[in-house]
Amino acid sequence: MVKEKIIKEKIIIDKIKEIKKSLLEENDKQISLINGYCSDVVFFYQYAQFFPSKKVNDKLISLLDYIIDNINDEKIDDTFSYGLPGVIWTFNLISDFKDIDFSEILDIDQAFKDELFEKAKIELLENQNYDLLRGAIGILLPLISQNGDKNLNNSIVKLFSTYFLKEIELKEFSPQAEFVNLGLAHGILSIISFLSIIVKNDINKKEAFQLVKSGIEIVGSYKTKSKNALSLFPCLGYKESEKNIYNSRLAWCYGDLGIANTYWLAGESFNKDVWKKEAINIGLHASKRRDILENNVMDAGFCHGTAGIAHIFNKFYQRTHLQEFDEARWYWLEKTLEFANFEDGLAGYKKYVGKSDFENKYGLLEGIAGIGVVLMGFLSSYESNNNKWDNCFLLS
Repeated sequence: MVKEKIIKEKIIIDKIKEIKKSLLEENDKQISLINGYCSDVVFFYQYAQFFPSKKVNDKLISLLDYIIDNINDEKIDDTFSYGLPGVIWTFNLISDFKDIDFSEILDIDQAFKDELFEKAKIELLENQNYDLLRGAIGILLPLISQNGDKNLNNSIVKLFSTYFLKEIELKEFSPQAEFVNLGLAHGILSIISFLSIIVKNDINKKEAFQLVKSGIEIVGSYKTKSKNALSLFPCLGYKESEKNIYNSRLAWCYGDLGIANTYWLAGESFNKDVWKKEAINIGLHASKRRDILENNVMDAGFCHGTAGIAHIFNKFYQRTHLQEFDEARWYWLEKTLEFANFEDGLAGYKKYVGKSDFENKYGLLEGIAGIGVVLMGFLSSYESNNNKWDNCFLLS
């Protein structure tokens, strides 16, 4: 058993180093987080903690220098995926990197915070755009991770409270809605998870709790009573129950895994064991799902591929140490390694883009940077390292 574990870890390390080699090569990217140079920064920052080397440190420094030098020259927007909020989030994550002085870089003044808050407010209240990747949540996420400003946190909670009260304008997140988007990438789960993350260390939780409780109740109302359903929840929850389809994919972006993690975060932040127990039950149901095609798993990327699945099961194993989660995390990790089967891929990987077509992707969301960071989470020394990188996906 010990020998098998050593062999398995060697295979993982070899693949991580293949990914490192691909990311070390020069390529034309934007400086963004989800699919740009900030993805590389997250990968190399994590890599340096496991495999310290001057070459990796030098790469990190060159990436950071490039981002800082070009941040004003590139046409960078206000989204988390492709804009300034994602860059700020990245700098927050790696702020303890010793070879760079972040004191001035992270010195975000109140005026700039207020400016981002106002942009998020417009996205939320005028455009009904709370999206993580392209909307209000993504604009606000790097601000709450910077210094845990309680006044800012309370303002954010009140902002979302105002949003929920405008039910006439709501298209989603309402019991009266035609349907509710139950996804973590673009749906109700992102709001619940975001609010749970905000108040995790905050004393004033009353207003946030009411919002999260309402969200949890809405999500829970769509849980199937069938014992034979593939998934416990649909991707879209329809008002007319016969329209609900309980064969949602197994993935980070949509499906039962995102719902399980959202229940866990809410239970953890608000000290509700009943939500954490429900998270475990949902996760255990998902752990039995192993068929690649049935679960609509077509590649290894984090967003909707095996790496994201393996990572969430890995989190649940770390939280509970249940054997079912241990088996599930290794099963999906092995599938992640098996997907590295393209001779012209990046470390063997390509993203599925439909109609049997695949393409190379470098980033965290759909490419090899995300796969590589997930693989590092399976190394024996993982828990001693910074493992908060998945905050960018609202998982911690």
